Amino acid sequence: MAKRKSAEEPQRAIAWRPLAWLLGAVVLAGAILITALRVDFAVRGVDKPAIVQVAASRVEGCSLARDKQRFPEMMRVEAGEYLLPTDENGRELMLHLKPLGMTRVTQEQPFLLQRSEVTIEQFGWFVKAINDMSDGPRKEQLLAIIGLHWDKTDPKNLSKEGYYGGSASPAARAISREGARAFIDWLNERTGCRYHLPTRNQWAAAVISQHLASGQPASAAEANDGGVLGGLLRGVREWSDTGCANGFFLLGHDQWTTEPNVGVSACMPGMLSVAGFRLARELDDGS
Repeated sequence: MAKRKSAEEPQRAIAWRPLAWLLGAVVLAGAILITALRVDFAVRGVDKPAIVQVAASRVEGCSLARDKQRFPEMMRVEAGEYLLPTDENGRELMLHLKPLGMTRVTQEQPFLLQRSEVTIEQFGWFVKAINDMSDGPRKEQLLAIIGLHWDKTDPKNLSKEGYYGGSASPAARAISREGARAFIDWLNERTGCRYHLPTRNQWAAAVISQHLASGQPASAAEANDGGVLGGLLRGVREWSDTGCANGFFLLGHDQWTTEPNVGVSACMPGMLSVAGFRLARELDDGS
């Protein structure tokens, strides 16, 4: 015998309908909110909020950089027009810059430049990071880029300490441009900064700025003895971010460059040549 439905059951069903509608509205509102957030992140080029947090911490890390082992020591070069000194005090600068047509240099924006070249020790941190990678095509590619002579210094020391012995300068000087770029990419990923190679214009502005700040004659002897200006002029030939017909311009000259070769423009292919390098970055990069 079929059970008769209670007269109260339809009333219970009717009573539950507002609650069901309310739950449905909450679910719909949540779906709309999630969709809106996804659209917002997509517009900003971000996949998920975690990436935004990582990016923010990286910028803060760059602005709070104080660890000299992790962050290169930088100096500020102001914007402005830099004129090559024409008196006797500027003779050394004249030898370097006049043949390059850089007697007047206009720097539109202030920037930060590393006070010295990247050292063998600093580049060695990058090499260690590569060696610690799991074996694979990327590791092999990076090892090929850095080459076998990244930790070699001055070949003139053959008679004293053997081939590629020690040097007065700890700067890495046997780095291809691709090796320099790989180091910079690694450092940027590690620090959150946006380092890059300096342009030839930035280098010239830094040279003249350092000379004017010192108020002292820039002699060849002083350029060879070291210091910031000496490193810029005759420490190690350095890679620039300024392109030329065959590749990229080199900056400055090596410590053993003879005077007839000073000021001669050097345009070299990035992978087939080696040099030293230093870092630059803009002031709006967390500064």
